[in-house]
Amino acid sequence: MAEHVSTIGLFVDPKTTEAEMYYRQYGFIPVEPDTESTKELWLPIVTCKEVVDAAS
Repeated sequence: MAEHVSTIGLFVDPKTTEAEMYYRQYGFIPVEPDTESTKELWLPIVTCKEVVDAAS
């Protein structure tokens, strides 16, 4: 996948704590780890590729 698409990962902006916890269970990490004021999360492309490969 990364060989054909120019990206670093998948970004999400969960609006609730429940949504944030949902994404975190799948490996999403904070965009800015030292900042608690934002809930923006991302999943590195390497992890996205691992998920796709495992599903194949």
